[in-house]
Amino acid sequence: MKNTSTLLFRSMLLLVVAVSFAAFTHSPAVRADGTEIPYPQEQARESVASCDNQTYNVPLIPEKPGSEEHFAISPNADGPVLADMGLYIEEIPEVNEIANTFTVEGRMDLVWCDPRLKYVDQGQGAFEIFLEEHAQEKLNSIWWPDVTFVNEVEGRDIANEELIIHENGTVEYREKFTVILEAKYDLYKFPFDKQTLEIEIESFAWDERYLQLHKHLVGFSDEYEIPEWRTDSLETRIEDVIEVGDRNPFSEFRMTINVTRQFGFYIWKVLFPLIILVIMCFAVFWMDDEGLSSRLGVGFTGVLTVVAYQFIATGNLPKVPYITLMDSYITLSFVVMVLTIFQSILVSDYNKQDKKERAWKIDKASRYIFPLFYVIGIGLLTIVFMLRG
Repeated sequence: MKNTSTLLFRSMLLLVVAVSFAAFTHSPAVRADGTEIPYPQEQARESVASCDNQTYNVPLIPEKPGSEEHFAISPNADGPVLADMGLYIEEIPEVNEIANTFTVEGRMDLVWCDPRLKYVDQGQGAFEIFLEEHAQEKLNSIWWPDVTFVNEVEGRDIANEELIIHENGTVEYREKFTVILEAKYDLYKFPFDKQTLEIEIESFAWDERYLQLHKHLVGFSDEYEIPEWRTDSLETRIEDVIEVGDRNPFSEFRMTINVTRQFGFYIWKVLFPLIILVIMCFAVFWMDDEGLSSRLGVGFTGVLTVVAYQFIATGNLPKVPYITLMDSYITLSFVVMVLTIFQSILVSDYNKQDKKERAWKIDKASRYIFPLFYVIGIGLLTIVFMLRG
């Protein structure tokens, strides 16, 4: 009949595994704590790119005005067209570390001037408005900045498209979009890592000789948050960049969002159960009267439990080719449990040689050495990984 303490130990192990499995399969990811975004919303202001503020020298071309060939040429013969760029972020619903992507939902605005689109006899303040597919058809027949997300994984999903052409030639374009963008995550310090999310927008067709972007309005929804992340800071800028394969630089709008992972989920659902498992394996140091089979049963049960636990955990952790801080915690726990098995074999060998006093001293010393080694190991790993970079 198995010893009651051994059965109790194994029952507790199974309970921890069951709780951990339930946590991974049913608990939602921890969301941002609602901390106020450390930057103000920009207020609406007049566009500097409108025809009220810009005067362009329209190029002389032989094509008939109104034809597609006419509008394939920039409306400014003397330099680049200025376009006001506005971006309103509604939500970043997903940060996918495994795929190195993040998803953005928001609205984008563009304002520019094209004197060729002026019309008269409509009354002051008159305008034409085109919606959805009609907006896209109209864009195909006029000059426009033709912007795109440089780091998008695939074409953005556009909805609620709107194009407004005012009587003085000012053009306003608005869209609501969802786009998956590429990112480069450094998960070495996972789950105590910080990441940078970048949104890059530039023209698909017109380099800086023909188009110059100007930051107009940048805003965020009151409901803005990133699940599992806290926004620390944000920066927006316009810069000229040369992409691979391009001869001339393009005017680019760049938004940089610096975020920190909310690690509470991983502390309570990964690290805490893991530490409890290791501590429970230290029970073998108090099993003075138990045989080798009972002590090994406890040790191997702990090791197999950690292996099973690791399979459960890795399904929810980033799959990267390098060792993360979380990986090092799991590896250390596995090594400590394996060492308890070798310690049990050594103690059993001394007992067989009738050196029970020495076996007892080893058990007594192990009660302090193993926990101290485990705690110091966790501390050193944390320091080494967190000091990197």
